Order: sequence, then structure tokens, then C-alpha cells
Amino acid sequence: MTALGYSNGASVAAASLLLRPEVFDSAILPRPMMPLPEAGPVNLSGKRVLIVRGRSDTVIPKPETDALEAALRRAGADVCAVSLDADHRLTVEDRLVASRWIEAPEACLAA
Repeated sequence: MTALGYSNGASVAAASLLLRPEVFDSAILPRPMMPLPEAGPVNLSGKRVLIVRGRSDTVIPKPETDALEAALRRAGADVCAVSLDADHRLTVEDRLVASRWIEAPEACLAA
């Protein structure tokens, strides 16, 4: 099962993955931020996560998304992080990146 959430929903999906890793196999997280202070030890080996950020996003600070990406990687998740020429709003490129990642999870592709 894949978790999918945008903005706050992406942060909730990330928190679910960090707190209950057995629930989801993967996650698509457009415009997420670190949902928790450093989560306790968790093993996310075998979990795939797509993070899509907007380079001009003024809602989610870059360090917050960076912190989430780092925490997921430390926990062993296979993280694909893509930055788009976008702000906080979802774009057609977000959909394209997610579609390509679903079709070819081994390849981390930009739009």
C-alpha cells in the first residue's frame, strides 16, 4: 500500500511511515516537512519514498523537507527526492514525476 498526501497530508503520511512502518510499503510526499521531532529508531529498509519539493515554495521551509529526507534515509528508506521549478502548489510536473516513479521505482526521474 502506498501513502499519498500533499503538504500537511504528506507530513501526516510521513509520520505514519515513521511511527507505523508496517502499514505502508511506499509513500509519495509532495511538499512535505518533518512531522515529528526526531522519531525513535525505526527500520524503513525496503520502503520506497518519493519526495517532491518546489524550489520556490514559501510555505514549507527547505530545511524542514531536508530534515525529513535525512531521517528517512537514516532509517533505511530508499528515498527519491525531486526538486521542481514550482512553488507550494501542485503542478502537472508533480503528477508526471509521481507517475514515472510508480512505473520505474528504481529510477529517480525529474519531470
